[in-house]
Amino acid sequence: MKVKICSYLVLSALCLTSCESSDDYLRDVDYNLLTYVLRDNYNLSVFNTAITRTRLDKTLSANGQYTVFSPSDDAFQRITGFLPNTLTGPVDWVSNMANYHIVADDHGLNTLRLDDPQEILTLQGYPVFVKRSVNITNKDTVLMVNGAFVSTRSALCTNGILHVIDRVLPPTAGENLMAVITNRDDLTLFSQAVSRAGMLGVFEGGEIFTVFAPDNSAMAAYGYGTLQSVKEADPAELEAMVKYHMLKGRVFVREYYLSIPLVQQNNVPVDTWVGIGVGERYASNALVGSVPVQMTYGHPVLITYAYSELLEYGALDGERLTLTDAVGNSAKVHLVNRDFAASNGVVHIIDAVLKAK
Repeated sequence: MKVKICSYLVLSALCLTSCESSDDYLRDVDYNLLTYVLRDNYNLSVFNTAITRTRLDKTLSANGQYTVFSPSDDAFQRITGFLPNTLTGPVDWVSNMANYHIVADDHGLNTLRLDDPQEILTLQGYPVFVKRSVNITNKDTVLMVNGAFVSTRSALCTNGILHVIDRVLPPTAGENLMAVITNRDDLTLFSQAVSRAGMLGVFEGGEIFTVFAPDNSAMAAYGYGTLQSVKEADPAELEAMVKYHMLKGRVFVREYYLSIPLVQQNNVPVDTWVGIGVGERYASNALVGSVPVQMTYGHPVLITYAYSELLEYGALDGERLTLTDAVGNSAKVHLVNRDFAASNGVVHIIDAVLKAK
């Protein structure tokens, strides 16, 4: 009996110690760390899945300071392919995407000067670009990262700050414009054109450009259907063509929304922005505005920005750019993908080659 009593007392003591240790653990956990704040926000469940799958939750619960740009669940759902890839796709893809939304250190972004973009290096190894601007239409001041709006409600955490953004940032694929273009399978012909034109130094250099790159289908329709045909083309003609697709400075698509006076229009044909495969559909209550720009080759291009909830699908998330070139080719030149950031600019992808007079 004494043995049983002693054993019971020892077991009771162990249980008591275990419970006390568990209570101490619960008391010691800081639930204001970024990992737990992300986990507790139901509208950020997709990004929380991403950091859990890639074990970034361990990073965001450790010592140090971080700035996290978390896309909302709605942002993931609106972009074709991002939601299933994040939940069940290759971990390497998810890691690349998630790391591009996390920055080491706590950056005081609300203190940025207006229209003075700040370059911040992400854990992925490539930078994002943060900017405060004023909406020319309603005079509101907004904060953007790579053209995505940052919510006015941010969470101050023990080990950093959590910002919610309204778009998933497409991870950059290279350090400079040439690397971004070369690493895309849909821009192989344009990449060859840049090389043949002798413009590698420009696309890899320090001057900043916005590039509207025609995809492979666009290059083929223009007469350059194979790499060999580009290699045999006149370098001077290719140089003129490439320069006509370059705009000085870095302009993300959302910046046109802020800088162009927009007016509401009804019954605007969706085909005006999308191009193919949409049928006879019309957008009501669309916001539309245009601005003339000068490309580096000297020819004018009219850029028309439009937004409608009817268009909230695919890579453009309700926004469209139509480019009217010098020969009035407005019905065929549409933006099909956007905002691939590089250290020396940004790449947008279009579905036709702009034609100069």
